[in-house]
Amino acid sequence: MTLDERDGPDTDPGGAYVLAEPGFTIIRDLLGTGSTVLDIGCGHGNVGAFLGEAGMVVDGIEPDEERAAVAAEVLHHVCTAPLADAVGSPELRATYDAVTMIDVVEHVVRPTEALEQAATFMDGASRLLLFVPNSAHWSFRSKVLRGDWSYADRGLFDRTHLRFFDLATASALGPSAGLVETRRWATTPGPSLTSRHGPRLRPNLFALHFLFELRKP
Repeated sequence: MTLDERDGPDTDPGGAYVLAEPGFTIIRDLLGTGSTVLDIGCGHGNVGAFLGEAGMVVDGIEPDEERAAVAAEVLHHVCTAPLADAVGSPELRATYDAVTMIDVVEHVVRPTEALEQAATFMDGASRLLLFVPNSAHWSFRSKVLRGDWSYADRGLFDRTHLRFFDLATASALGPSAGLVETRRWATTPGPSLTSRHGPRLRPNLFALHFLFELRKP
């Protein structure tokens, strides 16, 4: 799957991308039935619905009113507000078992600040699951080498991306916000040998996403 073929949770109301992306299955399997989850930037609620089907109680934060309205149909509760305004909101729990930020940090001006705000919903036992697109993927490099810097409505060159990360810069996000990385995964959808083994052998070249498990020290 190339960068122009990859959908994202916000651009895929049908949810096919959620079923294809192995990172979301990893998240589901990490969290047990009955776990409370806060999905920051929940979009249409596709990932949250996927987790809810596994028995989790999923709230969301989404600043876009149209997307929030769709998500509210499938999640336990959706707070329609920017993350900064949602911190301390009585609409949400004080803390959650897990906080997810899926395809979010590339859209914000200050990623470290966003992670710090997300961490306010964590206690000592919580985990933050950070899912970040990899701009060092071979397809991104190939596009740039061809001299093509055009943007698209989705994918690694999504026109709403403000930040671009590789493995090194993505892995620095958690520590920059005072969080400790406890596990990481490199993922790419698809059944091919490259999709299955490439991200493990050469993550910066073959992984479309990195997933980090972060905790408070």
